[in-house]
Amino acid sequence: MAKIKVDVEFKLRVGNAGRIVLPKAFRKAYELNEGDYVKIKILEIEKEENSEK
Repeated sequence: MAKIKVDVEFKLRVGNAGRIVLPKAFRKAYELNEGDYVKIKILEIEKEENSEK
Protein backbone atom coordinates (compact mmCIF):
# COMPACT_ATOMS: atom_id res chain seq x y z
CA MET A 1 0.00 0.00 0.00
CA ALA A 2 1.50 3.36 -1.07
CA LYS A 3 1.37 6.22 1.44
CA ILE A 4 1.37 9.92 0.53
CA LYS A 5 2.15 12.52 3.23
CA VAL A 6 -0.31 15.42 3.03
CA ASP A 7 -0.59 18.53 5.22
CA VAL A 8 -3.86 20.28 4.41
CA GLU A 9 -6.66 21.77 6.44
CA PHE A 10 -10.27 22.45 5.52
CA LYS A 11 -13.60 22.68 7.29
CA LEU A 12 -16.12 19.87 6.78
CA ARG A 13 -19.74 19.49 7.85
CA VAL A 14 -21.04 16.20 9.22
CA GLY A 15 -23.90 14.98 7.04
CA ASN A 16 -26.38 12.10 7.00
CA ALA A 17 -25.34 9.01 8.95
CA GLY A 18 -22.34 10.90 10.38
CA ARG A 19 -20.60 11.13 7.01
CA ILE A 20 -18.12 13.77 5.91
CA VAL A 21 -17.23 14.46 2.28
CA LEU A 22 -13.74 15.38 1.15
CA PRO A 23 -13.76 18.23 -1.38
CA LYS A 24 -13.76 17.06 -5.00
CA ALA A 25 -10.61 19.08 -5.81
CA PHE A 26 -8.76 17.27 -3.00
CA ARG A 27 -9.97 13.84 -4.14
CA LYS A 28 -8.97 14.62 -7.71
CA ALA A 29 -5.54 16.08 -6.79
CA TYR A 30 -4.63 12.96 -4.80
CA GLU A 31 -6.45 10.53 -7.10
CA LEU A 32 -8.62 9.21 -4.25
CA ASN A 33 -11.06 6.49 -5.19
CA GLU A 34 -13.82 4.61 -3.42
CA GLY A 35 -12.23 2.16 -1.00
CA ASP A 36 -9.05 4.19 -0.43
CA TYR A 37 -8.16 4.87 3.21
CA VAL A 38 -7.63 8.39 4.57
CA LYS A 39 -6.30 9.09 8.07
CA ILE A 40 -8.35 11.80 9.81
CA LYS A 41 -7.24 13.90 12.80
CA ILE A 42 -9.89 16.07 14.49
CA LEU A 43 -8.42 19.33 15.77
CA GLU A 44 -11.56 21.28 16.58
CA ILE A 45 -15.31 20.83 16.70
CA GLU A 46 -17.52 23.81 15.89
CA LYS A 47 -21.21 23.45 16.77
CA GLU A 48 -24.09 25.60 15.61
CA GLU A 49 -26.16 27.01 18.47
CA ASN A 50 -29.27 25.01 17.50
CA SER A 51 -27.28 21.78 17.05
CA GLU A 52 -28.43 18.70 19.00
CA LYS A 53 -25.98 16.88 21.27
